Amino acid sequence: MEHLQAMNMAYVDKYGYSITKAIEKETGGDTEDALLFLVGIKLEHKTAQTMAKEIKSYTKGFGADEAGLLNLIIRLSVMPDFFREVMAEHEEMFEKTIEDRIEDEIGGDLKDLLLLLVAKNKE
Repeated sequence: MEHLQAMNMAYVDKYGYSITKAIEKETGGDTEDALLFLVGIKLEHKTAQTMAKEIKSYTKGFGADEAGLLNLIIRLSVMPDFFREVMAEHEEMFEKTIEDRIEDEIGGDLKDLLLLLVAKNKE
């Protein structure tokens, strides 16, 4: 991580803006999303915020990426302390709980499963 921070500082010195800003200026779509995800975790140390944004990204637009959301919630469920941090960040950033997001975007048995996983990790 120190190497990434040094690279970022060198980039700022040379170009006047960060690697994050360069990604936003020079890429788009899924490539931009993937790069910003990695930079958010590895360089900016905003892991909980980055994961909260990822949860939102699975439910934006028309329809939800149900498989992606389920996968992420299951992975977060094995780290309950971190999951609670992500839940708090999500609510602060978007003024909406993860449960509300699930209620609004997912239906049927999957909704019930996701809500159960979230509730279990709040304990």
